[in-house]
Amino acid sequence: MNRPFWPQTLTHPYTPSWYKGQKGEKGDRGTQGDQGIQGIQGVRGQDGTSIRLVGVHADDSDLPDSGNAVGDMRITADTGDGWVWNGSIWVNVGQLRGPPGPQGDQGPANGPPGPAGAQGEPGPRGAQGLPGPQGPPGSINCIVDDAPPWVGGDHPQGSLWWHSLEGRFYLWFIDVNSAQWVEI
Repeated sequence: MNRPFWPQTLTHPYTPSWYKGQKGEKGDRGTQGDQGIQGIQGVRGQDGTSIRLVGVHADDSDLPDSGNAVGDMRITADTGDGWVWNGSIWVNVGQLRGPPGPQGDQGPANGPPGPAGAQGEPGPRGAQGLPGPQGPPGSINCIVDDAPPWVGGDHPQGSLWWHSLEGRFYLWFIDVNSAQWVEI
């Protein structure tokens, strides 16, 4: 294209469109425009695949390799994980767990007692214990006489009588049927 010669510093108000001037400074940001109109509705997608719970197995080594349909799910009892058949392999989808249930009612306060357990083996002998504190001073009722104290008297069990003529001790003994002085 043949263009007429124009000087580099053209200031004429009718500058040709092919003339490129120097780059100016960046302008201020403009205001946000109005919201556009809503787009058209998309095409309906295909239904997703479903799963169907078909059994529980001890662990994942127990899952069958044949006779499965896509979407079959089996639970492994050792972990509680769900395994879904995708047509060629079992895929672990993790534990299946719902929200926590409400707290149950309080059980009875006292149930029937269980059966008595078997007698256990005797334990080893314990270590020697520490000596106990000294007890209060003891007292003994000792009667010295040459004749037995009155048998019907109110003598405490274990009272002593020194028979001064014979030089012997007797103990006041009370049993179920009688009370008597017994030589010791």
